[in-house]
Amino acid sequence: EGVVQVTGFDNVPRMVGFAELVDYRDSGALVGVSVPAAQLFAPVDQMVHHAMVGMALLLAASIAAAWLIGRNLIWRPVQRLTEAATQLTAGDYSARVGLQNITSEIGRLAGVFDQMAQTAEQDRAQLQNVNATLEQKVQERTKRLRASEAEFRGVLESAADGIVIVDKQGTMVVVNTALERLFGYSRQELLGQPLEMLVPHDYRSAHVEQRH
Repeated sequence: EGVVQVTGFDNVPRMVGFAELVDYRDSGALVGVSVPAAQLFAPVDQMVHHAMVGMALLLAASIAAAWLIGRNLIWRPVQRLTEAATQLTAGDYSARVGLQNITSEIGRLAGVFDQMAQTAEQDRAQLQNVNATLEQKVQERTKRLRASEAEFRGVLESAADGIVIVDKQGTMVVVNTALERLFGYSRQELLGQPLEMLVPHDYRSAHVEQRH
């Protein structure tokens, strides 16, 4: 079981969680569910979006005040705030205004902006770390599964006796080479067929009744 990020047939990045089917553990059958990767980052993106809306309103008010008051000292902080907001909107979560020494309303607004940007950057970094950890676990799990499958296949194919594994419906899902030689059927002919295919015709009905 594990989680992996893949790109679907619709070119949409997705996080896929999967696990082994308990009843088909020996066959290596898996069941999975996928979620668009964008949904995992939705909380951060939504927070940034709401913050940007609020910042845009505050920024608009600040610019209007600058025009009315006409003080040149306001233009530089406003310009830096605008540039930082543009960078953050473009996905640069390291954007900061950096006006800690200014005690005006613009300075306090810039301080709030920097705190918001820092929080967004930390949240996004945490999500990226979680994603990296999940991918590593999936790779390790996949490696172990492949090793186990290879070991199982090795034992199966090296067996001198014919071996067949069926599901609950009595359908053959795994056969080995010895079984192919024993009954004269190829693996392709056996897989997906009922087990009674290997039972003499006169005994097939009785075998089905015993199996159920």
